[in-house]
Amino acid sequence: GDAYPELRRAEALVTETLKLEETRFRETLTRGLKLLDEEVEALGSKTVLPGEVAFKLYDTYGFPLDLTQDALRSRGLSVDQTGFDAA
Repeated sequence: GDAYPELRRAEALVTETLKLEETRFRETLTRGLKLLDEEVEALGSKTVLPGEVAFKLYDTYGFPLDLTQDALRSRGLSVDQTGFDAA
């Protein structure tokens, strides 16, 4: 509004930046879920994803821990939080 006229002038730039960030996050999410699926398959009958793997997804691929936990929880699995914290 009138309180921040610079926002009105930069509206197109702000909108484009937000769209770009949404696209990047969607790509991160897609890539992270694919990698997580591969790691879950490698678990076999185990129910806990090693913390080092969750950390690699976070640190290397930008996949947030809370999304890893949510995706695993929906499958009845969990993350080794201690291992994640130590990594």
